[in-house]
Formats: sequence, structure tokens, C-alpha cells
Amino acid sequence: MKKSTVSATLGIALFLFIAACSKDNGTPTTPTDPPVDTVSTPPPPPTSTELLAAHVWKIDTIAFDANKDGTIDTGVPGGLQPCDMDNTLLFNSDSTGTFDEGVLKCVDTTEQSVPFTWYLKDNDSVVNITGAIPGELHGDINILKLNDSALVMSKPISISNTEVNLIISLKK
Repeated sequence: MKKSTVSATLGIALFLFIAACSKDNGTPTTPTDPPVDTVSTPPPPPTSTELLAAHVWKIDTIAFDANKDGTIDTGVPGGLQPCDMDNTLLFNSDSTGTFDEGVLKCVDTTEQSVPFTWYLKDNDSVVNITGAIPGELHGDINILKLNDSALVMSKPISISNTEVNLIISLKK
């Protein structure tokens, strides 16, 4: 009886030893395991259309560029009112959009939301907006800056028979 207990114990020990040695050590054991991709290609940068359509753009600054160098020279006389600062533009990727007056309206009879259409031209350096948007946000508007957090545009206008550029800065 002692021999059978010792034999059984040795058999179990040998079985456990063999089982422990055959455990997976993390190396692929079959040719069907996919190789690990250590180099990945970065995604392409977003297009101008994707950047425009990515956010609802809120008015940040509207000012004048008198010498037309692309930088603000002077603010709007009287400054912007809070009712201007909550206005937004939404560009949809299907070339439609919405101008919204925001919570505060400067004139009670103004439409809350106005639809518009838009398209990019001149290698995405100009956006053309068509619609009954208040102010100067219609026609061809030059894009000075467009990224994930800012949209800065410029449009030539005439003030008292003097040509200046209107700078419209929007933020997400």
C-alpha cells in the first residue's frame, strides 16, 4: 500500500511538472497569430470643410483692419454688444448652414435663425455665403485662419467712402 501511495504521489508530481512546463509564455505558437503592428500611419489632417463643420462657431471679435494687413487696427465704434457676442454660425458639411441670434437679440423682430448656403473656393482660402444673414456675413469672405478652435475671416467693406477690411473672429 505504501508503494502504491508513493507511486501515485510521484505520478501526480510528474504530471504537475510537465503541465507547468507547457504553459503559454506569451509567444505566438501558431502561424495564424497576427503580427504586432508597431508602426501606425497618422490620420490625415482634417479638411477645411471638416474643420468648418466640426463646431458651432461663436462670435469672438468683430473689428476693422484699416491698412488691410490682416490684423485688427481698431474696434467697432461703440464696441460689440452682448446681443452680438452670443450669435453663432453653424456650417454643415452638406454646404448648408444656420446663423443664430443666440439668447440675446439686439432687435426683437429679427429672425432667431437664418439658413444659408456656403461653399469654399480659391483653394479653401475663401468661403462664399449666400443667405439673409445680418451684417456683412455674405458673399465672398477671405479665410485668414481656420483650425480646430478658431475661424478668422476678412471682408472688404466701405465705411464713409473709405475701403477697410472687416475682421470677423469666431471661436468654438
